[in-house]
Amino acid sequence: MKVKGDLKAVKTEAQIVTIDLDTAKSDVGDVAKAIAHSKTPHVKLVAPAAALVVPVKGVTKEDTAKARMALQDIKGVVAKESTAQQGEIIVQLDNEGGAKLSDITKALKSVSK
Repeated sequence: MKVKGDLKAVKTEAQIVTIDLDTAKSDVGDVAKAIAHSKTPHVKLVAPAAALVVPVKGVTKEDTAKARMALQDIKGVVAKESTAQQGEIIVQLDNEGGAKLSDITKALKSVSK
């Protein structure tokens, strides 16, 4: 696993982690579930959760509603908490797992410009 910045369980602000994932053996939902169930010292203040940053050509923050609609039926995704930004969509993952990268990227093709 490659880590960008200092990853410390004592931080309450969001931390960015980059991982290499073999989706034949595991998927993003498994990672989200493991993160959500991790024991951190500040769990009552800020519950651990995972989001997936998906590069999507041509999207802007104005595409948030379209992204949420595209993700609404995808298992393991919290569509209403997902957002679009310049060139990427932040997909909030459900704490109980189940999300598959292939399902997410397929759904977001409808948002790409």
